[in-house]
Amino acid sequence: MFHLTDDFRACDDNRQPYSFRVERHTETENLHAWVRDGRFCLASIGNRHVLNAPAFRQGVFEMQFHFTYMEEIDPNFTVLFRYDPAARKGQGLRFTYGLDGHMTISLLEVDLSRVTVTDTVRLSLPERLAEDRFYPFRLEIGAARVEGVCAGAEFSFPCRDGKGLLALQRGGFIGEMVIDRIRFTSEEDFSREILIPETTASIPCVNGGDVPYTVAWRVEKIEGEPFLFARLDGGTRTRKVNREDRPGQYVAEKDWMTSPYVGLTDGRERAVYLLAKGELCFIDPNIYWDCQKGFFGDTELPLEIVCRVPERLTGRDTRVLFGYENLLCSGYASQTGGCEFRFTADGQLLDFNEPADGRDIFELFSQPDKLALSFVPEDCWHRQEVLDHIRYNHYFDVSEDIDFTMEMKTRVEPDYLSARAAVLNAFESRVIGEYPVTAEAETWDYGYSRLRFRTHVPKMPLGVWKIEFKVFFGDGLYTRFVKTFEVFDRNSNRNPALASGLPFTFSMPNEQKWLMRNSFDLWNPARSCDVEHYITCITETPIEAETRKSWRMIRQFKREWFAWLSSRTCSGGKWRVEDHPEVAAHADYLFASWDERVLDLSQSGLYPVRQDHFNYNNFMMREQVRVEILNQFLAENPQIAERISYRPGIKFTFECFRELMEKFPSQWIAYQNARGMEILRNYNETLKKYNPRTRRALYGPMNAYVTPTQTAHTLKAFGFSDGEAVARDCFTGFCVFEDYPFSCSYPTYRGPFMVMQILLAAPGLVLYPEQYKGSRGGCIDGAVKYAHAPMGAYSIQAYENATHAFEFVFNTAYKRPDGFHYWNTYGFHRSDYPGDFMDQLVRDWRYVVENKPARPLKSMAFLAEYTDQEDVFTVFEENESVRGTYMINRCDVGHGLIHDCSREAGLPNGFALRYDALSTLTADECDLLVLPSLADASDEQRQQIRRLFEAGVNLVAVSRVDGLEDLFGVERAETETEVTSVLYDGEREYVRAVPDTLLYRPSGAEAVLVSGGGEPLALRTKRTLLLNVSVTSLGCADSPATVHASAPHTVGRLVRKLLRDMLRALSRPLAVADNHAAVTLFETESGKRELLVIDYTPFDNREHGVHQTTVRLDMPDVTGVRSDRALLSGKKGGVVREIRLAIAPHESVFIDLLCGEAENRPG
Repeated sequence: MFHLTDDFRACDDNRQPYSFRVERHTETENLHAWVRDGRFCLASIGNRHVLNAPAFRQGVFEMQFHFTYMEEIDPNFTVLFRYDPAARKGQGLRFTYGLDGHMTISLLEVDLSRVTVTDTVRLSLPERLAEDRFYPFRLEIGAARVEGVCAGAEFSFPCRDGKGLLALQRGGFIGEMVIDRIRFTSEEDFSREILIPETTASIPCVNGGDVPYTVAWRVEKIEGEPFLFARLDGGTRTRKVNREDRPGQYVAEKDWMTSPYVGLTDGRERAVYLLAKGELCFIDPNIYWDCQKGFFGDTELPLEIVCRVPERLTGRDTRVLFGYENLLCSGYASQTGGCEFRFTADGQLLDFNEPADGRDIFELFSQPDKLALSFVPEDCWHRQEVLDHIRYNHYFDVSEDIDFTMEMKTRVEPDYLSARAAVLNAFESRVIGEYPVTAEAETWDYGYSRLRFRTHVPKMPLGVWKIEFKVFFGDGLYTRFVKTFEVFDRNSNRNPALASGLPFTFSMPNEQKWLMRNSFDLWNPARSCDVEHYITCITETPIEAETRKSWRMIRQFKREWFAWLSSRTCSGGKWRVEDHPEVAAHADYLFASWDERVLDLSQSGLYPVRQDHFNYNNFMMREQVRVEILNQFLAENPQIAERISYRPGIKFTFECFRELMEKFPSQWIAYQNARGMEILRNYNETLKKYNPRTRRALYGPMNAYVTPTQTAHTLKAFGFSDGEAVARDCFTGFCVFEDYPFSCSYPTYRGPFMVMQILLAAPGLVLYPEQYKGSRGGCIDGAVKYAHAPMGAYSIQAYENATHAFEFVFNTAYKRPDGFHYWNTYGFHRSDYPGDFMDQLVRDWRYVVENKPARPLKSMAFLAEYTDQEDVFTVFEENESVRGTYMINRCDVGHGLIHDCSREAGLPNGFALRYDALSTLTADECDLLVLPSLADASDEQRQQIRRLFEAGVNLVAVSRVDGLEDLFGVERAETETEVTSVLYDGEREYVRAVPDTLLYRPSGAEAVLVSGGGEPLALRTKRTLLLNVSVTSLGCADSPATVHASAPHTVGRLVRKLLRDMLRALSRPLAVADNHAAVTLFETESGKRELLVIDYTPFDNREHGVHQTTVRLDMPDVTGVRSDRALLSGKKGGVVREIRLAIAPHESVFIDLLCGEAENRPG
């Protein structure tokens, strides 16, 4: 028996299917035929395609086909059977579709170019053929008769007996014949000889995954022709379905394998056959939604292929190849890459490396007797894997000399090649040392030479470094090969990456089920894996850590451990510290909850101290505990208890919740927060019993990705009334700040403003923003799905994550009485670290090291004093089951929107301060001061604002301006209102009506924004602007089903236009940008003045690319600019007044501002 199936997912490099070989009749190299989109397209008359099957007497051939451009000429094709390619003789059937709707089928005798028709039938079809659908074809070849069906037309002819092959050719018509799938089966007993017996080999997980793929092969000579039978199976698709284990881990592994292939080689020649062409997706069956399988295109396994192969590659010394262009496994991104594995014919792995496809192959080796090998205990879990990882990666002690060997396999003549070696800093911005290189060459396989370039590097100091080999062809640079290594000090606890000035980095893919990998992982089989050396902290989940005892190894390599104890990461409901004492004893940072009654994936489970006081559903998740605390609150505050309808013992309904939040929100929230912190402090003491040095780390203190731009005042709605306690008692280690601008389609300036405000309130807080690398989709997070409907797919470039990082470094300035401060606990969390993204972050981090900010230059200031009196509890209600509940603070949301609009206007990024630093603020530091409500301001504080105004600082207010009404040209006149439309600049916009209060009437000020009824909504003087209602009355979102936030987003178009215009008019910026860009001006710690330009191209449906941005300067002492980017600078009177540059969407560009002799310094 012989069976052959081809769905044309694979083909050779000339896009010819393996199931056919071509009998050439024309000289055209494209053969007039090719595989395209998984179909075999016969584009023109020309050649004959012989099926790669043994010669047979009886068999069945099937396919799906259609024609294109069925006009003018009748489409036709011929199937030859009992064909002898040597004599070019055989029998055949010609199928001609007449444009009148009939099918003519002719029995043929073929002898060279002579074709004789021996019989013909003309048949009616069930319907006329259409170009947009495929039609079935089946041909049964018997001893004395050939019969079948073509597009519904049945046929039968007598034929001669005999043995031969099957071939296919098309006729001369205008369009293509497109074949979708073929299948050939013959039940004959063929003569067979086993050349290579059936063998199955396991593929090492070099490029990711925990479940190995397997490849099976055999080679048989059938009727004198050798055929390779190969099969790919295994991998993540073979996992058992068990969604009950850790249901909070709703992400299942997805593997994307590109162009897997098998092959045969004798060391001189190689024949390679694709199992499939292009990218395939293999999905763990535990995936959360079954529809995701269809979305990603889950590929069924096994993949099988039958190929006719050269007999000369089937001898005793045959080696079998398996490889792929690339393998990306979710959760294993740092291992991503292509690989080729070489096996003996009986399945013994010989070696693996990059595919030997004609391109150069590079690999770095270092001495095998590293000190680090002595760190591995005899009882280490899978000890040999750890030893191999250390041998093939590059870890050294400060006491060790280092020997590097760069191995290069190439088809270039070795005599023309030479190399130079140098050690660079981690950022590749400075050469640390250059070292002599010795070289040797030898012959390798496939016409390659193997060159070994060796260099010796003396002892290096603590840090992360890069070894660079430059390869020269003659005198010209041929290529450059760079790899990362680290040097630790066994007598120090200092991490090498941090010692080099790199940020604290860790990956925390806590949502992925059963992940046995970290971005720093001593069991990682990948060689020279650069990402390992940049990672500061591992995040192995408890079960996996307890299996491997990871904590025993990481200390030697100066890494820390962040362990997550929750229902998401632990099994069987056992996620308390009592259930995992080893984890609690050894973790440096601990995510730990204490309330066993929380639901999986509940807010409480993910945020053990976060309370979301504005959210009734969150209250009800822990109803019993919350109601107990509420009853205590009312008992201690009888004056409040008597003014609400709820009584202990009755059901606490939504109406009870609403009444409490509308009448006594600040008192109730403050009480809950105090109790929550008391519980937390007590639990911290429990943790210390297991490990006195354990520090708490978790998500928080608030999330940016579902909220509008807000301030630290919002923290109290999440459970933190006391900013100092946030760092002292809650996030004693660090907090992971959820800011996902690219995932959720909002500008990168939102998160840094919130961090600036948080640090002003809690300066001791260690905060690490979370970053994402893009997604192929399938995310179940509502915010991501809404932003990138329908399944959350989006892509970003590595430089965009660098921009996101720079926002936090350079756009978080805040002023305290002792001066300016910035976010400086540099660190980031990503779910996974692809090598290219990590390399980009490292290279770009040099801008931080070289330009650490000391203070902002003159820019906007936000007086960040927010009071509970401005809080309003608001309900947006669609029906009884769909309610959006919010805690809105007029000043909080107002300042956030003004910040957003200042960036949209291209103005310099602002900074924040409180009353305690107001007396230190000068007009040299600030051109525009944004005020909170002054209802509770002291006379001294109002006087300080007057002082600044008289010094030239203009003012913007979002609420009451008690004592400064004369500056704003208004008189107090409170009036209740509900705005339904706003008018500005000749336009009207309808907005959601929200109950609000008009605070003032004009008394010299001009109403620049009015309601449809003429009410003054925004009042302007030459030097001031006052928003007379809350920004939530000027166009807020109105969809509780899609907005999960502590306050509704401002979606009004005209209020944003107003604020952009007014802020530009009131500011006197030192620099301003256009065309979606904005600027940041600061002085570095070394005294340089720096201009940072960031692009904020909107996430709309337009096609955006590199575009021109103009920055206009008003800095009379700037006589020159310098950047590593191409710039055009325009000068007047020797002073730079305008800079033009090309910038990509969401890119950032650093520009040195020079004056005097500094202008002549080299760039």
